[in-house]
Amino acid sequence: MNTAVHQGNQYQAEAETASYSGSAAASVSASRRPRHLKVAGTPIDEAFGKVDILWQLDKRTLEGMACDPTTPIILLERLALHPNADVRAAVADNENAPLYTIWTLAKDADADVRYQLAENHQLPIALIRSLTNDENPYVASRAQQTYDRLRAG
Repeated sequence: MNTAVHQGNQYQAEAETASYSGSAAASVSASRRPRHLKVAGTPIDEAFGKVDILWQLDKRTLEGMACDPTTPIILLERLALHPNADVRAAVADNENAPLYTIWTLAKDADADVRYQLAENHQLPIALIRSLTNDENPYVASRAQQTYDRLRAG
């Protein structure tokens, strides 16, 4: 094994060393995993040392990004996880939101997010149909209206 450790092969040298020491291998691989922390309510990725800017923007800006059809999919995915229900509801109304994100929002804890989905005529009929069985009667009723309209049209 080469004992000279350069910046580019530091992890390789650590992995080689760890393979000889047995239980140390688990600690080396665990130390390479990024850790996510929250400081004063702001998510910080310790591995990169960057503050998540999405949690610092105002609600109006975030809603504008969430409903904009030109917003990149990866950003829509992150906005769908935002703590503010209005931001998640705006993602639910975006025609370019990925289907798996929409299905996740269909299980959102906030009824307003699910109601916004129930109003969206561009969603798959199976998703609208699933919302007709929602625990919230307003969501279920709105989903039934949308379902009936889609089937008639």
